[in-house]
Amino acid sequence: MTRLRSIASARAAIVLAAAALLSPVDTARAADEDDARLEALEERIEELETERDAAREGSESRFGPGAWTRHVRIGGSANVGWYDGQSDGVVAGSGFQVRDARFFVDAELGQELALFGHTIVRNAGFSFEWDLVRIGMLSNRVGEAYAELQGIGGSEWLNFQLGRFQIPVGEAYLRYSRGRWKNAFISQPVGGTWFWDEGVKLYGRDVRGRFAYVASITENETAFNASVSSQKQYSLKLMTDPTPWLHLSASFLYGGDVGSATSPGSGGGLWLGETWARGIGVNTTLPVYQNGAAVADGPFKVDSSWYAGADAIFDFEDKASVWLAYGAWDIGSPDGAYDRMIHSWIAEVVVYGSLFSPRLDGVYLGARASGLGTYDDDRGYSYDVRTLAQTGYNGRSLEEYSAVLGWQPIELLVLRFEYTHRRATMVSGVPAAQLDYEDDLDAWGVEIGVHF
Repeated sequence: MTRLRSIASARAAIVLAAAALLSPVDTARAADEDDARLEALEERIEELETERDAAREGSESRFGPGAWTRHVRIGGSANVGWYDGQSDGVVAGSGFQVRDARFFVDAELGQELALFGHTIVRNAGFSFEWDLVRIGMLSNRVGEAYAELQGIGGSEWLNFQLGRFQIPVGEAYLRYSRGRWKNAFISQPVGGTWFWDEGVKLYGRDVRGRFAYVASITENETAFNASVSSQKQYSLKLMTDPTPWLHLSASFLYGGDVGSATSPGSGGGLWLGETWARGIGVNTTLPVYQNGAAVADGPFKVDSSWYAGADAIFDFEDKASVWLAYGAWDIGSPDGAYDRMIHSWIAEVVVYGSLFSPRLDGVYLGARASGLGTYDDDRGYSYDVRTLAQTGYNGRSLEEYSAVLGWQPIELLVLRFEYTHRRATMVSGVPAAQLDYEDDLDAWGVEIGVHF
């Protein structure tokens, strides 16, 4: 603005010098006109300076108009469509539905916090998820809600979340919640590890991004802000990307007591698909069959649980991707009589149309097989809470085989058609009425998914 004032002064001097060569009358008239122009120019300069100062104050303030767009992001995703299936399936007769809807707010400080020239925190923020609709049912609950500190001490290895977040075990949890729109399928794998819990999470990586870890300590109960036994759940996930197209991870989790002798609590914090750790016989009136005969329900209390698994993801950019996963999940009872060892596995492949022709860009085909079960004829479990009334805790295994055709014309929108063959098997000794549930479980749907 100083330069503008200098230009204006020089211009005025030139005008006055030229005016000296004119007649007195012309000189007087020109001087008056130039004085008016100079006054208007100075007023405009002051207006510009005022606007500049206001804009600078707004952008520099963490609470100003500039901060809203630079430091706060509002997002969300929704999946809507038509869903149906065979008579015993979990989506039979669903029809038109809002299948999934969730909204997110992410805020960050956007600047480094330092003390005596040393970085304390590179960035700080807060994230919130409103889990409005899930699997076609109104949830209306808190998903994630945590405060975050990034780059503690200036290190990439130490980042911190405190609050409620997705339990960092396996790779499936990244396709739930805020990663829902990245799932190439309508459905989720039956053995996918996920769910939210309250606690603390640490994560980090090396500078090159080849090695990373995520560790957490959480409350170990499904219910929000609850822990009947006060026992915690501990998890550790180690990751490496040896090549740009290969991602490998190994996950470990241990959970302490869940519930008590008189109360089942809400079950363990980790979910596999639509089931979680709880006492054998809880929340159903169906008898428990074990070793070929009906037995009494097990204790309410789960003594402990642990999970160990590994994932491998091969991602060839826009050509194809392959996801392979296996996990072993042990649920212990106080006396060992109702222990369960459950196996989960996932095999998924997605092929993109751009592999064959640029005209097929955005089109993809996918196939996935996934399973969850004891695979033991003598000891079963419940693998989907939605079918607890039909199977109780007598399921030997639950498997799904899905095929999907998708089209993503733009990044924010995708259209999918999926058919899923669902297969359930029961343990020995169950009555014929439960054996009938093994059939007529297939499902299909057409869905539009959007996110922003």
